Amino acid sequence: MADSELASTSPSTKAVANVETTGEATAIIAETDLVTVLQQLLQDHELDQNFPQDILNRIRDFLDRQKSHDLATDLELARTLFEDYHEQRNLALNHSAYPEVRAVVDPTDDPTLPVATFRVFLLGTVFTVAGTAIQQFFSFRMPAINITTYVVQLLSMPLGVGMAKWLPCRQLAIKQWNFSLNPGRFNEKEHLLIAVMANVAFAGYMHGAYIASPIQVLSLDLFYGEKVLSNSATWQITTFIATQMLGYGCAGISRRFLVSPPSMIWPRPLANIALTKALHKDDAIKDAQNSVNGWNISRYRFFLICFWAMFVWYWIPNYIFQPFTLFNWPTWFSPSNVKLALIMGSTCGLGLNPLPTLDWNVSTYFGDPIVTPLFTLVNYASGMAFMGFIIAPIVYFKNAWHSGYLPINTNKVYDDSASLYDIRRILNANMTLNEEKYLAYSIPWLSSNQILKLGSFVMIYVAVPMQMLLWHHTRRRL
Repeated sequence: MADSELASTSPSTKAVANVETTGEATAIIAETDLVTVLQQLLQDHELDQNFPQDILNRIRDFLDRQKSHDLATDLELARTLFEDYHEQRNLALNHSAYPEVRAVVDPTDDPTLPVATFRVFLLGTVFTVAGTAIQQFFSFRMPAINITTYVVQLLSMPLGVGMAKWLPCRQLAIKQWNFSLNPGRFNEKEHLLIAVMANVAFAGYMHGAYIASPIQVLSLDLFYGEKVLSNSATWQITTFIATQMLGYGCAGISRRFLVSPPSMIWPRPLANIALTKALHKDDAIKDAQNSVNGWNISRYRFFLICFWAMFVWYWIPNYIFQPFTLFNWPTWFSPSNVKLALIMGSTCGLGLNPLPTLDWNVSTYFGDPIVTPLFTLVNYASGMAFMGFIIAPIVYFKNAWHSGYLPINTNKVYDDSASLYDIRRILNANMTLNEEKYLAYSIPWLSSNQILKLGSFVMIYVAVPMQMLLWHHTRRRL
């Protein structure tokens, strides 16, 4: 991380990057134009949302006011600003400039720890196969139960420790490869590699391979009911490989933009690392001595308390009192009020409800608030609120596109009689569109929310490159 940060800096920053102390750096910069240096530093980091914003704001204020201030005062303030910036640079060179990373990632590495061990390949393969099957099974549930890498880390920990304790330390040879069944203690590198294998297979955002959903749509009688192509193992495997390789190719192309820059901080891997450290490097005595805001609980104990609390609470909304899952309490005051159900109902309405659920699976369906940054959730929620609570009711109650005859919030497709659209009535035997049958049957009708959702998908393809242009190009020119 330090090398990539140093490589991405400007020439003016590189000139002082190798200075060991802040005082020496200030002495060197004192002989140059401090204003120019600060302008360059601001240009290098003004688009970095993770860089300390107070330093950037102070530099902006200084540059805005430096013409009207006394020169000596300006130079002294500039030196102070540069010292603060250089302190962040030292952190970046020796550790990380970002406190979120420093909190969980160690600045050093132990290259002697074994990584590609027998335990990794065995446990990684088992969790990949079993996790994919379980994830696919629960994908039909609403809301779907997502098996994350955290579950894999928790389950693989006792198995890895047990294998390190009971497996014999025997050397095996397969052709030119020699390996040991038990190279020593189960270390954190092995643990994280197992989690990486699971994440690639099923624990990502899409809950598994993309091709699984089209296969379901093709084969289920509720949709197309096609049994030949969807049941072909050859087609499934080739399509799976093609779509996965397309995704990996896009990931490789965007790696230099989304992974390599130190400012590209991904919250989920940090949470995985924090969990690994809690399981492998828990030091109750040290944590008890380092009290933070009155807290001196160890990581492992804090994790166990949260784990058992969430485990116990899970049974309440899912089995004991299921109305907590979609907490439709506003409609209890007037059960026959249709408009109230449309606006505040959580089952088939818009869910304009200050307490819509007490189920963790529902509340974290679009993002885990413990891991996802607040500004991301606020940005996401504000867009949903604008489209769902302002635009959608207007579209529905104005009966735009005849959406007022359908439920306000559903992803189902309807025909002219408000019945579910039977796609097989407009298809030929080879699964192609029959225009005569289509005209004789009905055009598909969508709910207001579904229309806005599909329209938003189209707008995203234009909004993303436009945002990149305005944010990264136009702002730099300004």
